[in-house]
Amino acid sequence: MSNNATKAVILSSPSGGGKSTIINLLLAARPNFRHSVSATTRDPRPQEVDGREYSFITKEAFQDLITRQALAEWALVHKEWYGTPIGQLAQLQQQGFDILFDLDVVGTATMKKRWSSILTIYLLPPSREELENRLRLRKSETEAHIQYRLQRFDMEQKAAARYDFRIINDKLDDTVAEVTRCIDDWQSLTEF
Repeated sequence: MSNNATKAVILSSPSGGGKSTIINLLLAARPNFRHSVSATTRDPRPQEVDGREYSFITKEAFQDLITRQALAEWALVHKEWYGTPIGQLAQLQQQGFDILFDLDVVGTATMKKRWSSILTIYLLPPSREELENRLRLRKSETEAHIQYRLQRFDMEQKAAARYDFRIINDKLDDTVAEVTRCIDDWQSLTEF
């Protein structure tokens, strides 16, 4: 799957950890990067556009992708399916773009096995309380979903230790600068 000319960066965080905001800022600043748009069975949030944040598909369509082995990775997260379409990755590689992934800890573990050179960055909220506050401010989650996401956060904290970098996402500008620095340092080390 991996193409030595293509750089791949994974950003992960708990739900509400700020990765979507940071990805959008990185994409605006780095024209060589493209976002890998995951397929998901969850419903879109009000501001989300199909094909931009995610490809929103039915559970049947997702199962078909699994059956056809058309996903580089997939996982059941927050009771919904998420996966990375192989065709999209191949197209981005053929076009010469570097790829920015938004994956959970399970997807990251799978992609690290499939990609020869990949940088992994985990964004941490300043505290569990701040994460809960961010989830509540989104106003897109039920109380049950918020509690489920907070429970999953505890598991993800342990998995974050396996990432190349762990960055506390407290102040947006500082976080973007630190993520950018990690990418630049890594790219300079991986150039031939």
